[in-house]
Amino acid sequence: MIASTHSVASSFLPASARVNPASQSQANQGSETIRQQCQGKMPVPVINRIANAEAMVLGTLAEHSIPFSKAPVIVELAQTLSLDKPALQGMKLSRTAASYKMIHGLDKSTSNNNKKILSMLVCYYHADLRKVIVEHLGSLEIVKVNAASLEKVLCEFFEKNNIPWNNLVSMLMDLCAVMRGSPLTDLEKLFSDLQVDHKWSPDQVMYLKEIAMILNISASSPQRGFVPHRWLSAYDASMATHAMMPAYKVLYYGFLSTADKELYREPLELMYTKYHVNQAGRARIKVVQEELNRKGMTPQGRERKKRVCKKLWHEETTTVLRLSIYMGLLTILKEYVMVFQGSQTLVHKLHDRQLELFLAFMACFVKAEHITQLSPRPLREMVLEDHMLLPSKEVYVGQEADTFRSQNPNHALLVPFLADVRKA
Repeated sequence: MIASTHSVASSFLPASARVNPASQSQANQGSETIRQQCQGKMPVPVINRIANAEAMVLGTLAEHSIPFSKAPVIVELAQTLSLDKPALQGMKLSRTAASYKMIHGLDKSTSNNNKKILSMLVCYYHADLRKVIVEHLGSLEIVKVNAASLEKVLCEFFEKNNIPWNNLVSMLMDLCAVMRGSPLTDLEKLFSDLQVDHKWSPDQVMYLKEIAMILNISASSPQRGFVPHRWLSAYDASMATHAMMPAYKVLYYGFLSTADKELYREPLELMYTKYHVNQAGRARIKVVQEELNRKGMTPQGRERKKRVCKKLWHEETTTVLRLSIYMGLLTILKEYVMVFQGSQTLVHKLHDRQLELFLAFMACFVKAEHITQLSPRPLREMVLEDHMLLPSKEVYVGQEADTFRSQNPNHALLVPFLADVRKA
């Protein structure tokens, strides 16, 4: 209808007023170009940009199988990162770098010149945003990493930036990579070996749970629990390993050498009797041990199993004693940390809780008369001397180790164990 009207109207126009079709086509193309250019410069409504951003977040969640409950976390992270665009543009985090930083933490990272870098995060209440936020406070180069050097550079940083020490309420501990200051202990190496040994062997995990069911004990997977840079995870790993110790011993009995199997056959039979394992259960366990022993293993896997067998069978008593002291002492620290991980604000109880924690922990090793009558300041400045420490027979070592000490006061392994505890 529009075309016909245009055709009729043009027929009544004078020749000078008629439009040449070629020039009309060029005019249409020119107007179309202008229209496209104008459209490119027209701002997109905010509501459309928000919808596009939400679609990108949802697409990322779906593509990487991320729970939808993490959508607010990703949105908040993106909003926080966008506040510092130069840093966001310069940030590069590969899978290898992410793995390294999760294991060793930012506080043990190095610069491009292989210098040790101490990065500090600060958590504070933002009055304008009306919420608690975490930001990067600063980074310092450190030549030597120990407690004294860290204290020195932190004090200098506070003084240089005029930060009152009264503003420091507590240190960030929730999901924070804590620098240990020492390599893993023998017991923590056992935790790691058990974790790695089952991480890539789903059939071994299945057999472990089956053995636990035959022994009538609660099964827990060693794939979770111990994280080297989170030192309190050693408490959870200790509890789980102690509970699963019989199942671990039965499982790894199949990896012992022929001579060791003959050596520990009687202790294995006593374990079967203790846990009321019938003949059918014993036969099934033997089949499981034979099937696992026939599996092909890498040299690293073979060495790892040797280390685990050594800790579970050859050094069983020492392993049990160390588990006891881990479970006995770390529970004191675990209770303290859990108090401040709830939803309620308990800053007003921080000082009292820290004092209770310090006294409870020191009472495990120090005579009561040296700590009970002191105020917080003398306690902080107290220098421990040998005459202030409890004798070896009174040092707290956990319930199981304490029972072993009372029943075997002259055991050959007890003296070096107590000496290590006292030295630590």
